[in-house]
Amino acid sequence: MRRPRKHLLALLLLVPMLAGSAASSSAATPESEEFSFLQSTNDARAAAGLAPLKMSTSLVEYARSHSARMLQAGTIFHTEDLAVVANERVPRWQRAGENVGVGGSVDSLHNALMNS
Repeated sequence: MRRPRKHLLALLLLVPMLAGSAASSSAATPESEEFSFLQSTNDARAAAGLAPLKMSTSLVEYARSHSARMLQAGTIFHTEDLAVVANERVPRWQRAGENVGVGGSVDSLHNALMNS
């Protein structure tokens, strides 16, 4: 029997002030777990009457490096100064949020975050 893989995720969601200012579709492919998580998030947003979020290459890069730091530390933690990261990576951002978590699958992690 195959053991479920643990997923460690740092997710930064920024809503740019101008449509498309931070968007890039090159950060993820439809087969990727990142795309799957974004799709689940956008499905939940649509159900709540909210606009979809877009993938940002620079935020994906930061989230991956943050995930690596958490893995090395053996614990999850938030970015100390999210506004600084946002300013460096997404000009004219309007809102920023960060979710961190660990789970056995993208679906289980998404469900845990939605229920928190």
